[in-house]
Amino acid sequence: MTWIFLTLLAYFCWSCSNIGDKIVTGRYFKDALVYLFYGFLFSPVILIFVFFTKIEAPSLHLILFSGLSALLYLLVSIFYMKAVAVEEISRVNVLWNMSPLFSFVIAWLFLGERLDYLESILFIFLIIGAVLASFHAVGKRIKISRGFIFMMIACIFYAMYAVSVKYTSLDVHFSTFYLYFTLWLIPLPFLLFLSKNFRQVFKKETLRMNGRVLLYIVVVSILARLGVLFYQYALTRGPVSLINALEGAQTVMVFLITAILTRFLPNILQEEMDKRNILFKLVALLIVVTVVVILSFR
Repeated sequence: MTWIFLTLLAYFCWSCSNIGDKIVTGRYFKDALVYLFYGFLFSPVILIFVFFTKIEAPSLHLILFSGLSALLYLLVSIFYMKAVAVEEISRVNVLWNMSPLFSFVIAWLFLGERLDYLESILFIFLIIGAVLASFHAVGKRIKISRGFIFMMIACIFYAMYAVSVKYTSLDVHFSTFYLYFTLWLIPLPFLLFLSKNFRQVFKKETLRMNGRVLLYIVVVSILARLGVLFYQYALTRGPVSLINALEGAQTVMVFLITAILTRFLPNILQEEMDKRNILFKLVALLIVVTVVVILSFR
């Protein structure tokens, strides 16, 4: 199916951008939201694609709902970055697998999508995998991930965002929706300046930035927006709940890349790779991969 290929392509782009998020924020930013602001600021770079496709005249409905989708995406990003700031990126990605549960409920309420008995069982296993990934083995104790709550909130907004994109793109060509969605991403991040604390931190962080850091932000931002492009296109061709269920593929990609970096380039990225923590991650991954394989062949 085309939507499966597009979804996996989106998750690959996001895997690379997620790891970039962790590396860049860990090395160059004390406040991840400042990094997020600059990432959104460079979003229009991806709009070069509009020269190669047909763009329709916008309606009031399109303008309003593309704005709503963009706002929800901003909220997703804020809580995601808060989780990235306190948690390993491989665990954050496993925790993304909570989103199908919320996507299923919202898609059922507003889009009338239904899942059969097997698909419902698979969702339960996805949640189990996410919970296992939130466990940290510290000595003889087991601690719940500090990013768990942040990611749960991010997943709720993510599910609302996905349904909003699906609903808005039903009556308009995908490229037209994506254009106005991305244009909304330019002014919306300025809402962060409503926070006095953000204004103070932003000034300090900006003074410490240089051209190399800006280049890193642009590259990671392009990868993230490409992920959004492929993901939203997939939403126009497949069911919201199953597209989000394939999030497990991104989890696997991130785990493999972070494991390689931790082993061979620990100065760039290093994660917990002791036996107990590896066990939690591997069991969670096994559950997620199994679900992804079954969904892919249905």
